[in-house]
Amino acid sequence: MVGEVTPESGRTLDLKAGTPVVASGHDTQFALVGSGAKPGEVVLSSGTWEILEMRVPSFKPDRAGFEGGLITEADAEKGLWNPQLLMMGSAVLEWIRERFYPDLGGRDYGTMIEEASRLRAGSGGVMVLPSFVPDSGPTRKHGTRGTILGLTLQASRAHVYRAALEGLSFQLRHALRILEESVGFDARGIRVVGGGSRNELWNQIRSDVTGLPVTVTEQREATVLGAALTAFVGIGRYGSIGEAARAVKFRHKLFRPGRDRATYEKLFRKFVELPGKLAGHYGSFQA
Repeated sequence: MVGEVTPESGRTLDLKAGTPVVASGHDTQFALVGSGAKPGEVVLSSGTWEILEMRVPSFKPDRAGFEGGLITEADAEKGLWNPQLLMMGSAVLEWIRERFYPDLGGRDYGTMIEEASRLRAGSGGVMVLPSFVPDSGPTRKHGTRGTILGLTLQASRAHVYRAALEGLSFQLRHALRILEESVGFDARGIRVVGGGSRNELWNQIRSDVTGLPVTVTEQREATVLGAALTAFVGIGRYGSIGEAARAVKFRHKLFRPGRDRATYEKLFRKFVELPGKLAGHYGSFQA
């Protein structure tokens, strides 16, 4: 506890004067707490940007993690750490919506998802590769920029959108490998929170690309829930963040790898894994 809501602030914010004020962490740390993640699961906070993160009792920095863009923060709870990777997320999809779907208006993705769902895995040969993809060519020195490959006269806007979902999922798998190798663990699942968790097509593609079950909780605002749980610990309602999290009953939806798993495995090896080996490194994340 760092204080209480003053009478003046209470009138301004419509809060009861004397309400305890607790300092504990920030949004992505709260997402970890409010996600309901189980042992062996990593958490993907998906929004304009995506953050792949986890809570661990110890962490030893290494060269591979540093070059891969891994950063580590102190957890909201003393004695724990949050290794994480920050990467582009729904901002790419917003770019596509604005340029390929100007007729939709607003931020409705329903039409985009419906059109993309009719297409097969691989998006008819169209590939949208985020800037993380290693490059062995002339641009390697300056970093690879996001790229759209495989456009033909038969390609539609749905091909580009689905290809973006697939490319961002390849980015997730790439980040997962860096996190696993640097921290020293084998992920058994991915828990997705934030706005990007609402896209069921994307969740299924994530599972197919990574080969891992993807869990989405009914409580999508994990940051708000996590903040509330840490506040309860701060005022002594619970003895620890773990105890507070166990008091919440999470309802969730599970996505498992399906029939497209083999297709995405071939595409990942061709467009991500092989270029990385040819370049002599496994790439780094760039905005």
